[in-house]
Amino acid sequence: MIQTNLNYLKDCQSNIDIEKLKLILLKRNRLLFDEVNKSMLKAVSDQPNIHAVYKNYKDNAIVIGRAEEIAPEMQKTIQAHLETFCPWRKGPFHIYGIEIDAEWRSEIKWNRIAPHMDNLENKSICDLGCNNGYFMFKAAASNPALVLGMDPTRKFKLAFYYLNHFAQEKNLHMELLGFEDLAYFNDVFDVLLCMGIIYHHENPVQILRNCHHSLKKGGQIILETMGISSKEEICLFPKRRYANMPNVWFIPSQTAAENMLRRSGFTDIKCIYNDFLDKGEQRKTNWARVESLGDFTDPDNPKRTIEGYEAPSRIYFTARKK
Repeated sequence: MIQTNLNYLKDCQSNIDIEKLKLILLKRNRLLFDEVNKSMLKAVSDQPNIHAVYKNYKDNAIVIGRAEEIAPEMQKTIQAHLETFCPWRKGPFHIYGIEIDAEWRSEIKWNRIAPHMDNLENKSICDLGCNNGYFMFKAAASNPALVLGMDPTRKFKLAFYYLNHFAQEKNLHMELLGFEDLAYFNDVFDVLLCMGIIYHHENPVQILRNCHHSLKKGGQIILETMGISSKEEICLFPKRRYANMPNVWFIPSQTAAENMLRRSGFTDIKCIYNDFLDKGEQRKTNWARVESLGDFTDPDNPKRTIEGYEAPSRIYFTARKK
């Protein structure tokens, strides 16, 4: 089931340290089989051996199979399996008629970036922090040569594997890799998605430098980050938590984020969106029974977090490797 065969990278092997990646993945893939993932592993092992007849990645929801393709009892089995992967953070998905309403309405993000994205046909794409692969399937609609999703979270690897078993998209691959592993990819990707990543790490500039390193010359990065509304070249550095998240470090203004991109080597930097995050875009659902944005903002002032900081904006950029 879980493999370290990286033959799908053969067309760009000269620019990838395949042997180092194999060693990394041998260790990380072993962790998939621990007790933490027991219920998800059972879902994968008991997964019906069927492939979707109908697929549609162009509309808001990722559609894999229709309800009429399978018997009602099998649909109940698949629903029970899908529920083991809760909470679903990215979506929506429709799997054999089962509607997964995820915490994030990720189609809103995709619809923001799609008009500004390079043509993906026959291109190599990296989705850094890919989660369950929602954006990977959206990219698949454009017939890319390769989409490589990178995310070190084991649950997301298993969820993607479950979905793609039905979808059978041979050009989509996900590995338990993080931003630091981009160092093993040199001039490989035409387009790289780095969405919702940099503010979760202590060194956002190093992440962007690794992204730059992995892109081909002329390649495009799509960057999305939380941000603040200041016109100055500054970042908010929260004392302990931000919107109840302990893993938030630098929250940049638009100009500070532009400077991060510029000093990481990027050119042709364009801000394509900057506005406050709305609770209609990130919220609690039946498939994500977790505290969400509405729980982390001041009920009397939605433009402030529960800690008293400015509530998050979402800022989007495109930029290129010269």
